[in-house]
Amino acid sequence: MLAWKALPLEWVNHRPTPRPVLEAEWWPAALHDARALFKPYSADTYPDSTLPAFEAAVCASAQGYEQGLRYDLALREAYFGRSLDISRQDVLVRLAGETGLNLIRFERDLNASGVAERVRAEYEEGAAFLAPQGSPSFVLPNGKQVFNPATADLTFEDDRIVAVGAMPCVGAGCDGEYRHLLDNALHARV
Repeated sequence: MLAWKALPLEWVNHRPTPRPVLEAEWWPAALHDARALFKPYSADTYPDSTLPAFEAAVCASAQGYEQGLRYDLALREAYFGRSLDISRQDVLVRLAGETGLNLIRFERDLNASGVAERVRAEYEEGAAFLAPQGSPSFVLPNGKQVFNPATADLTFEDDRIVAVGAMPCVGAGCDGEYRHLLDNALHARV
Protein backbone atom coordinates (compact mmCIF):
# COMPACT_ATOMS: atom_id res chain seq x y z
CA MET A 1 0.00 0.00 0.00
CA LEU A 2 1.24 3.47 -0.83
CA ALA A 3 1.59 5.91 2.03
CA TRP A 4 1.18 9.58 1.21
CA LYS A 5 3.11 12.00 3.38
CA ALA A 6 3.07 15.77 3.50
CA LEU A 7 6.20 17.38 2.15
CA PRO A 8 5.07 20.92 1.27
CA LEU A 9 7.47 22.38 -1.25
CA GLU A 10 6.79 25.83 0.16
CA TRP A 11 8.63 24.76 3.31
CA VAL A 12 11.40 23.14 1.25
CA ASN A 13 11.76 26.31 -0.87
CA HIS A 14 11.09 28.67 2.05
CA ARG A 15 8.25 30.31 0.11
CA PRO A 16 4.98 29.38 -1.55
CA THR A 17 5.26 28.63 -5.26
CA PRO A 18 4.89 31.97 -7.05
CA ARG A 19 2.29 32.08 -9.78
CA PRO A 20 4.91 32.80 -12.52
CA VAL A 21 6.79 29.60 -11.57
CA LEU A 22 3.60 27.55 -11.74
CA GLU A 23 2.70 29.13 -15.07
CA ALA A 24 6.17 28.31 -16.42
CA GLU A 25 5.87 24.66 -15.32
CA TRP A 26 2.37 24.23 -16.72
CA TRP A 27 3.19 23.71 -20.36
CA PRO A 28 5.88 21.01 -19.88
CA ALA A 29 3.46 19.16 -17.59
CA ALA A 30 0.63 19.46 -20.11
CA LEU A 31 2.86 18.26 -22.94
CA HIS A 32 3.99 15.32 -20.84
CA ASP A 33 0.62 13.61 -20.71
CA ALA A 34 -2.48 14.72 -22.58
CA ARG A 35 -4.58 12.46 -20.32
CA ALA A 36 -3.87 14.72 -17.35
CA LEU A 37 -6.03 17.74 -16.74
CA PHE A 38 -3.71 20.74 -17.03
CA LYS A 39 -5.06 24.17 -17.86
CA PRO A 40 -3.34 27.49 -17.27
CA TYR A 41 -4.38 28.95 -13.92
CA SER A 42 -7.00 31.55 -14.86
CA ALA A 43 -8.75 32.57 -11.62
CA ASP A 44 -8.26 36.01 -10.10
CA THR A 45 -7.42 34.48 -6.72
CA TYR A 46 -4.30 32.36 -6.38
CA PRO A 47 -3.40 30.18 -3.39
CA ASP A 48 -1.15 32.06 -1.01
CA SER A 49 -0.25 28.69 0.51
CA THR A 50 -0.78 24.99 -0.13
CA LEU A 51 -0.74 24.18 3.58
CA PRO A 52 -4.54 24.26 3.94
CA ALA A 53 -4.75 21.65 1.15
CA PHE A 54 -2.23 19.43 2.96
CA GLU A 55 -4.29 19.74 6.13
CA ALA A 56 -7.47 18.90 4.22
CA ALA A 57 -5.77 15.84 2.71
CA VAL A 58 -4.91 14.63 6.22
CA CYS A 59 -8.57 15.02 7.21
CA ALA A 60 -9.75 13.15 4.10
CA SER A 61 -7.31 10.31 4.75
CA ALA A 62 -8.71 9.98 8.26
CA GLN A 63 -11.92 8.74 6.61
CA GLY A 64 -10.11 5.90 4.84
CA TYR A 65 -7.30 5.11 2.45
CA GLU A 66 -9.43 5.18 -0.73
CA GLN A 67 -11.17 8.36 0.40
CA GLY A 68 -7.79 10.00 0.92
CA LEU A 69 -6.62 9.00 -2.56
CA ARG A 70 -9.82 10.34 -4.17
CA TYR A 71 -9.50 13.60 -2.29
CA ASP A 72 -5.81 13.97 -3.18
CA LEU A 73 -6.64 13.55 -6.87
CA ALA A 74 -9.50 16.04 -6.55
CA LEU A 75 -7.11 18.59 -4.99
CA ARG A 76 -4.68 18.21 -7.87
CA GLU A 77 -7.43 18.49 -10.49
CA ALA A 78 -8.88 21.54 -8.73
CA TYR A 79 -5.54 23.32 -8.71
CA PHE A 80 -4.04 22.21 -12.00
CA GLY A 81 -7.17 21.88 -14.10
CA ARG A 82 -9.96 23.97 -12.63
CA SER A 83 -8.06 27.02 -11.31
CA LEU A 84 -9.54 26.67 -7.84
CA ASP A 85 -7.84 28.38 -4.90
CA ILE A 86 -6.96 25.40 -2.72
CA SER A 87 -5.98 27.65 0.15
CA ARG A 88 -9.64 28.54 0.74
CA GLN A 89 -11.64 26.46 3.19
CA ASP A 90 -14.87 26.73 1.20
CA VAL A 91 -13.09 25.18 -1.81
CA LEU A 92 -11.63 22.39 0.33
CA VAL A 93 -15.05 21.59 1.80
CA ARG A 94 -16.68 21.63 -1.65
CA LEU A 95 -14.07 19.12 -2.87
CA ALA A 96 -14.82 16.94 0.16
CA GLY A 97 -18.47 16.91 -0.88
CA GLU A 98 -17.61 16.16 -4.50
CA THR A 99 -15.51 13.16 -3.43
CA GLY A 100 -18.19 11.73 -1.14
CA LEU A 101 -16.57 12.42 2.21
CA ASN A 102 -18.60 12.76 5.40
CA LEU A 103 -18.78 16.56 5.44
CA ILE A 104 -19.62 16.92 9.12
CA ARG A 105 -16.60 14.86 10.10
CA PHE A 106 -14.38 16.54 7.49
CA GLU A 107 -15.19 20.07 8.66
CA ARG A 108 -14.86 19.07 12.31
CA ASP A 109 -11.46 17.51 11.67
CA LEU A 110 -10.32 20.43 9.52
CA ASN A 111 -11.14 22.90 12.29
CA ALA A 112 -9.71 20.74 15.09
CA SER A 113 -6.38 21.45 16.66
CA GLY A 114 -3.53 19.18 15.76
CA VAL A 115 -4.02 18.95 11.98
CA ALA A 116 -1.39 21.56 11.15
CA GLU A 117 0.95 19.91 13.64
CA ARG A 118 0.53 16.55 11.91
CA VAL A 119 1.44 18.10 8.54
CA ARG A 120 4.47 19.73 10.17
CA ALA A 121 5.52 16.45 11.80
CA GLU A 122 5.29 14.56 8.49
CA TYR A 123 7.33 17.29 6.82
CA GLU A 124 10.01 17.28 9.50
CA GLU A 125 10.22 13.48 9.39
CA GLY A 126 10.75 13.56 5.65
CA ALA A 127 12.95 16.64 5.54
CA ALA A 128 15.36 15.00 7.99
CA PHE A 129 16.56 12.60 5.29
CA LEU A 130 15.09 13.77 1.96
CA ALA A 131 15.98 16.42 -0.55
CA PRO A 132 12.79 16.62 -2.60
CA GLN A 133 13.20 18.02 -6.09
CA GLY A 134 9.53 18.49 -6.80
CA SER A 135 6.23 16.73 -6.92
CA PRO A 136 5.79 13.88 -6.91
CA SER A 137 8.77 12.51 -5.05
CA PHE A 138 8.77 8.85 -4.13
CA VAL A 139 10.54 7.25 -1.19
CA LEU A 140 10.94 3.52 -1.62
CA PRO A 141 10.97 0.96 1.21
CA ASN A 142 14.77 0.81 1.11
CA GLY A 143 14.94 4.59 1.65
CA LYS A 144 15.89 5.44 -1.92
CA GLN A 145 14.32 8.68 -3.12
CA VAL A 146 13.08 8.97 -6.71
CA PHE A 147 11.76 12.16 -8.26
CA ASN A 148 9.11 11.76 -10.94
CA PRO A 149 10.92 9.33 -13.26
CA ALA A 150 9.05 10.45 -16.36
CA THR A 151 9.59 14.19 -16.23
CA ALA A 152 11.96 16.30 -18.30
CA ASP A 153 14.73 18.20 -16.56
CA LEU A 154 13.86 21.89 -16.32
CA THR A 155 16.47 24.63 -15.91
CA PHE A 156 15.31 27.79 -14.19
CA GLU A 157 16.73 31.29 -14.04
CA ASP A 158 14.86 33.83 -11.93
CA ASP A 159 11.64 31.79 -11.84
CA ARG A 160 11.68 31.29 -15.62
CA ILE A 161 12.31 28.07 -17.51
CA VAL A 162 15.29 28.62 -19.78
CA ALA A 163 15.89 25.02 -20.88
CA VAL A 164 13.90 21.80 -21.10
CA GLY A 165 15.64 18.44 -21.33
CA ALA A 166 14.31 15.53 -23.33
CA MET A 167 11.27 13.80 -21.87
CA PRO A 168 12.09 10.14 -21.17
CA CYS A 169 8.57 9.19 -22.22
CA VAL A 170 5.24 10.78 -23.07
CA GLY A 171 1.64 9.93 -22.21
CA ALA A 172 0.76 6.26 -21.99
CA GLY A 173 4.39 5.47 -22.82
CA CYS A 174 5.22 6.50 -19.25
CA ASP A 175 2.88 3.99 -17.64
CA GLY A 176 5.55 1.31 -17.74
CA GLU A 177 8.03 3.60 -15.91
CA TYR A 178 5.59 4.05 -13.05
CA ARG A 179 4.55 0.40 -12.97
CA HIS A 180 8.20 -0.64 -12.81
CA LEU A 181 8.90 1.82 -9.99
CA LEU A 182 5.87 0.73 -7.97
CA ASP A 183 6.37 -2.98 -8.62
CA ASN A 184 9.96 -2.77 -7.46
CA ALA A 185 8.91 -0.79 -4.41
CA LEU A 186 6.27 -3.35 -3.50
CA HIS A 187 8.80 -6.12 -3.81
CA ALA A 188 11.63 -4.04 -2.27
CA ARG A 189 13.92 -4.63 -5.22
CA VAL A 190 14.88 -1.00 -5.81
